Amino acid sequence: EIRRGHRYGVIGSNGSGKTTLMARIASKDISGFPDLRVVLLRHEAILQGVRRSTKVCDYVSQRNVGEDAASAEEMEKALHIMGFETEDQMGKAVLELSGGWQMRLALACAVARKANL
Repeated sequence: EIRRGHRYGVIGSNGSGKTTLMARIASKDISGFPDLRVVLLRHEAILQGVRRSTKVCDYVSQRNVGEDAASAEEMEKALHIMGFETEDQMGKAVLELSGGWQMRLALACAVARKANL
């Protein structure tokens, strides 16, 4: 039984369909599946369209658009939860961050947008 508010992981061997499942859920391609706000983060797409000079604060502004955009307070809270706590971190170029910190940044953007999945 899947319960609201709990965290779950999708595990399986390479090629078993984990990414395909998540992509189909994100695209609302599974009939009968509940309507969720889904943000699918593909590691190879996190830096898509990011210039060498793009700073963390600019990345956040570029990614936080649309009808489900988070307020400044929600975004600040999500960034803080993910470990972005100083002005120095917010002024760093995204491409200077390690892969792990880049993923944290992308996750903060998803969390702020109140994604269910």
